Amino acid sequence: MSFSIRTVHQLWGKKSEDVQALLFVLGFKNSFIMDMMFGWNKKTALRPSENWGITDCSFDHIELKEGIVIPYIKDKVLLKLFITGFDNNGPGKTVKIIGSSKEPVFWHNNSRYLLVAEDMLLSCYLKQEFGDKFDIINVLEDEIDNDFLSESFFSSYKKIFSFSIESEKMERFLKSSNVAEFIAVNPLKGGFDPDLILGQI
Repeated sequence: MSFSIRTVHQLWGKKSEDVQALLFVLGFKNSFIMDMMFGWNKKTALRPSENWGITDCSFDHIELKEGIVIPYIKDKVLLKLFITGFDNNGPGKTVKIIGSSKEPVFWHNNSRYLLVAEDMLLSCYLKQEFGDKFDIINVLEDEIDNDFLSESFFSSYKKIFSFSIESEKMERFLKSSNVAEFIAVNPLKGGFDPDLILGQI
């Protein structure tokens, strides 16, 4: 948790204006960034795995890459940590830090409609834009077998919207769920209009 808090301070430091501006260009609001405790790891570093409470892995260190740090905190407990790298073309792949929980990130709003994404940065954007109207889940391929994702979980939804699912295994899993309607959306190609999503509920 101390690493995550330190990166929050780095994000709002005097030398991180470019990172703040990039998040703004990506559509994030400052109030949401603060609420979610986004951070900025300004330099790639290696940390001893034992300092992270990880004793069952085959390596001694964890790599913490330069990038946007996104924590998932549930009931005041840090369950997962993600880092999104950036280059001249914008945001790159979001990586889940080793030692994170395999429980999917889930923001519950008692909705009959579910938004699903693999990328955590995209999931956060969906939460910002639709969090008051939809349930939102961020699930990775290695989390598909988690007990959390039971048939009864999906059967409670009228529609599932999937966003930029790259894993074929994940797509097959979602399409096989017992849900009335499955809709695939790809917001990374030309953007998407939120009203088009809201108009289908």
